[in-house]
Amino acid sequence: MVNFQQIEVILAEDEEMFREMALPNIIEAGIAEDKIHIAEDGQEAIRLPFESTPSIFQAVHIEI
Repeated sequence: MVNFQQIEVILAEDEEMFREMALPNIIEAGIAEDKIHIAEDGQEAIRLPFESTPSIFQAVHIEI
């Protein structure tokens, strides 16, 4: 069974309103708020995993 409290997630969304809408849903799914990393655009979302060695991220939430 997956412990969602330990999963590191990137929330990639350039519109603040949509970030504010997505964040409570991700928390409700069981992801700890301090494990959610906000990327304000796709470039930042791609860069974040490379800034931590080894990469700590297990999931990316991105709007298509």
